[in-house]
Amino acid sequence: MHHTEYIESLLNDEKISVFDSGKSIVYHDPCELGRGSNIYDQPRNILRKLGELRKTEFDKENSLCCGGSLSNSVI
Repeated sequence: MHHTEYIESLLNDEKISVFDSGKSIVYHDPCELGRGSNIYDQPRNILRKLGELRKTEFDKENSLCCGGSLSNSVI
């Protein structure tokens, strides 16, 4: 379980709470989390509780990736 999945469950179960800052938030999908683990919604669901989540043209599967993943390193 990724920590965003856990935090989302704590929020949904009202075991923790956050406040809406009213600020705009832009989120970049990490390569390994999104493409590698198919986790896209949980981070967004958390961020929506913190402010206004703004969409970009590079959301989810269209996220820009640097290609420098540690798991793909050549030794």
